[in-house]
Amino acid sequence: MGRGGLYSLPCSFLLIMNIFTILVLIGGFNLKWVIDRGVDAYGRGRVMVEGVGGGVIIFFTEGNYYDTTEVVFYRYDSLVSRFILEDSIIGSRDILVWASGDFDRDGYLDFVAQKAFDIVERGISIYESPDSFSYPKDEVWRDTVDFGVVIPSNVHDVDGDSFLEIFYPVGEPDTIPGYWIIWAVTESDSDNSYRRRLFEFHDNMMSIASTFAFSDFDGDGLVEFVYGDIDGYYSVFECVGDDLYERVRVSQLPTANIFDCFAVGDMDLDGRLEFIVKGFIYPWNQYNVFIFEAIGDNQYQIKKQLDYQGPGNDNIMSYSCSGDVDSDSIEEAILLTQPWIRILKANGNDNFYVWDSIYIGSYGGSVAVYDIDGNGINEIIWSGNNITKIYEWDGTDIKENPGIPDFEYPISNIVGAVSLPRNYEIYSITGRLIATRKSLLQRGLKKGIYFIKTKKKTFKIIKMR
Repeated sequence: MGRGGLYSLPCSFLLIMNIFTILVLIGGFNLKWVIDRGVDAYGRGRVMVEGVGGGVIIFFTEGNYYDTTEVVFYRYDSLVSRFILEDSIIGSRDILVWASGDFDRDGYLDFVAQKAFDIVERGISIYESPDSFSYPKDEVWRDTVDFGVVIPSNVHDVDGDSFLEIFYPVGEPDTIPGYWIIWAVTESDSDNSYRRRLFEFHDNMMSIASTFAFSDFDGDGLVEFVYGDIDGYYSVFECVGDDLYERVRVSQLPTANIFDCFAVGDMDLDGRLEFIVKGFIYPWNQYNVFIFEAIGDNQYQIKKQLDYQGPGNDNIMSYSCSGDVDSDSIEEAILLTQPWIRILKANGNDNFYVWDSIYIGSYGGSVAVYDIDGNGINEIIWSGNNITKIYEWDGTDIKENPGIPDFEYPISNIVGAVSLPRNYEIYSITGRLIATRKSLLQRGLKKGIYFIKTKKKTFKIIKMR
């Protein structure tokens, strides 16, 4: 099929297909959509998912880093349940998309592009949509001073002033030996205008390499951020005022090449958020994953270490994320460790484990989480090796109470299987009452996850189709 269409899948997959959509069963997740373009195999750039004009778009840098690249925008068409190539930005070999959001609070979508190792266009650029219904194609600002490098830029409102700070790496080519990679913070001061707020030089770290994890991890009301370097050090900074940051911790881990740091929203429900640091060691081709929690003010402890065999090649620059992918209102860690996406959960305090996995092959890339079709179940979006695949959980292991099976619509089968009383209520995953037995038999249910409540117990059902 042509560029922008759905990718042809091998016959060995269990395939359910019609003219509008595809579903491929892989473990507990269905391969729901495929876009035949994506981030390259080395993970240069990240996949972005945003709501624009009442719909959903996916965009990323597509192409070989050493040749021409192209930022492409795909729109989800709910009428035909597929993605359509809507627009693109043809650029030089190094327009790398790293982060998106409304940076200057004008109501229009922006994204950060890294102009790495370009003699003319040296630093980052900001692209913006011309209106609330269009895609961010217009370059509205450019850093003409700094020397860009192929390392992620990150955005977050760290100081609570409602403006997203842009944290981005900067190379200093005149230092000896080689390049020292430091970081700068830029923030909008008016519409499409930005200025540097901070410039940080690392006297005890060789080179920043990773994404940043942002949150108030120690619960003191101040936002921290975490990142790592190529020598296995990680640093924790805390925002202590408007555009003021203080390093509160730096320590070396038994790993190297830390490219990936991200926050998770309390997987084990102990009241403390987690952050995860992922490194990679040559020549053993091993990923080392460290799950941290705060144990006091600016004090952090490794709660779990997980080690996995890597791909055995240099496609190790991969970027993870977090999100609730099974609609239980608890975030999971969506850990990208080639050749698998591993979904981490917790079974009790600090008891973290791999709940499910998705095989993607030995390629880098990035993942995102978003409910694209609005059915109440967040999809996992993976982009790498010049292809993008989108997965949705199929409801496996959804039951809350032992002995109660998972069910599919129609509701009459559910009633007969579990001997429900004559009166019961059905709630959405947000807790809203949406049906009783009488109204349900009249209207039915859309695809999604629901709770059935009786006087004695509550349990979940899932409508699969």
